[in-house]
Amino acid sequence: MMKTKCFKYLTSVIALAIVTMAAVQAQNNVWLQNVAGVQQGSTMSVALSTDGMNNVGAISIQFYYDNTVLAYSNITVIMPEASGMLGNALPTVPPQIGLSWLAAGSNGVNFPAGDILTIDFDVIGCGDVNLDFNLGACEVVDWDVNPILINYTSGSVQMTSVLTAVWTGTADENWGNPANWDGGILPGCNTDVEIDFSLNDPVVPSSKAVYSVNNLTIKGYGALTVLGTLVVNNNFNIYSNFFGYAGSILEDGGLVVNGNTIVERYIVAPTWHLISSPVANATSGMFTGYYLQRYMEPTNSWMDIIPTSVPLVPVEGYAFWAPVSIAPNFSGTLNNGAFSYNMTNTLTQPYGWNLLGNPYPSGMDWDMVAAMNPGMNAGVYYLDAVSGNYILYMPGMGGANQFVPPMQGFFVSAGSATVFSLDYSVRTHASAPYFKNELCNTVVLQAEGNGLTDKAYVRFDENSNAGFEGQADAYKLFSPFNPELPQFFTISGDLNLAFNTLPETSQVNAGFSSETSGDYTLSISEIKDMDYLVLRDKVTGTETNLMEGSYTFNYTAGENPDRFILFFAPLSIDELSAENVIIFGAGQNVVINLQDNVSGNVHIFNLMGQEVASAKVEGGHNQIYVPTTGQLVVKAYLDNGTVSVEKVTLQ
Repeated sequence: MMKTKCFKYLTSVIALAIVTMAAVQAQNNVWLQNVAGVQQGSTMSVALSTDGMNNVGAISIQFYYDNTVLAYSNITVIMPEASGMLGNALPTVPPQIGLSWLAAGSNGVNFPAGDILTIDFDVIGCGDVNLDFNLGACEVVDWDVNPILINYTSGSVQMTSVLTAVWTGTADENWGNPANWDGGILPGCNTDVEIDFSLNDPVVPSSKAVYSVNNLTIKGYGALTVLGTLVVNNNFNIYSNFFGYAGSILEDGGLVVNGNTIVERYIVAPTWHLISSPVANATSGMFTGYYLQRYMEPTNSWMDIIPTSVPLVPVEGYAFWAPVSIAPNFSGTLNNGAFSYNMTNTLTQPYGWNLLGNPYPSGMDWDMVAAMNPGMNAGVYYLDAVSGNYILYMPGMGGANQFVPPMQGFFVSAGSATVFSLDYSVRTHASAPYFKNELCNTVVLQAEGNGLTDKAYVRFDENSNAGFEGQADAYKLFSPFNPELPQFFTISGDLNLAFNTLPETSQVNAGFSSETSGDYTLSISEIKDMDYLVLRDKVTGTETNLMEGSYTFNYTAGENPDRFILFFAPLSIDELSAENVIIFGAGQNVVINLQDNVSGNVHIFNLMGQEVASAKVEGGHNQIYVPTTGQLVVKAYLDNGTVSVEKVTLQ
């Protein structure tokens, strides 16, 4: 027998040619072992085993595997007899593994029962897989090149039953860092993942790695950013909590959900809420049995949505009311990308109110939204569900919430018909319930009654003008949702303003209204850089120094709302001019001529009541330099007990 020639032939191919069986031998068993309990991201070993083979001259084995789940890593020979064979143990083209050996000595090799070798795989995908022998390419022959009868048994790889992993974020924000997960184990495709409040919000990094989970849940305080690829093999749920916080996600197409996506919004009853849809295909049917309304800008009216098939348009806002607290679920594809909406301003509605909404399953930074939409007025109005009143935020000027929460509806004012536009850049996880900047030269006035409050802002800015400016002023939006609300505002011509930015001025008209008669109180809620503020009630003639206390008055529903004057400098209330005092401006100097040899002290104020200069004066000509320009109030307190007050203008 020419064994050398035979072995050369065996080394030329992996699958040995079938040769004439010289002798029938007892059947032997060769199998690939089953492996259970593996997880995505792990490395596992599959053993090739036998119950014993004798006088083996050559072996050729091939099997298939799923290369979307397993990636070949290494082969290790673990039986000493196998090392007595020459040849190879190499992977062929995936998804196949081909193994072949030839006996090295002058006799066949005997294999006792046990594992011959192990094949290492990296678990890169999800799901159970089979390891199937390719019987047409498998053969074992003895030293005389006679086939050895083999019973081949395929194996399998089974993933671990579903686990639950909770994000802790104790190390950093990297999703792929096991230290950020409870138990220190990175979740895989067979893991249910929960994200809630943490030290660091998780970020799926923009790398080649593809992460996958079984089910994904983001709770009310949770936030997730997907920069790379995250596959959810089953369902993705975003929940909100009792306090109104909703889970948040930022992603640009790297999130793949193979099951259902549900976004929950907890709504406290029985009050009205302004809402919007975070999914693309929601319809009015999800609110069957409750009240759902659309605001009609051309007629300043609300329209009930009765049919159940009305699409909930992304970017449009809706009013919702339920008799009991509920948590409706928006189901569908998450809104993503850029959006636009045609805002209207009709002749019948000079304020151009449009009810819009946040279309994203995350917050929006209103400062960025306003900058992106210069065609609209910058203020955003939320409906406070507790009071039924509208609260206002102006970019950089505090008030309510800078960050529009997910599923939040809001009103904006269109100065003219314009397009409201949004894109990725406005999205944010920030969801602080209130945001406030420190404002200069500002007073916040508060009206209180029936256990409810309302606020109006007055701000002085030398770069503003007395007319309405959409980026600095905000109209008053009167609420129809609670008849007991006090409504306080300032008046500029025929406009009612909630936020009034002005150049320096001595007085501002203010108004009040309510659908409920009774006693109401006006006071200062906050004040910055102002030293003087007196309120005059034009109905009673009462003047109140609001710097020292509040003012309570009786109001009858339906009366003229133009009732009050706010004075920001004493000259506006009581102008005095003594005969023996002459006061005027010259350049940046205030000139005081005193007659009859009197003397005294002079104090100079801007129109916000701030003292800008002072000096002692004697009889005759006096000149006081003032380090500012504009209109000023000069008060001369004379030693003879008289006071002279004049308004001057310095250029």
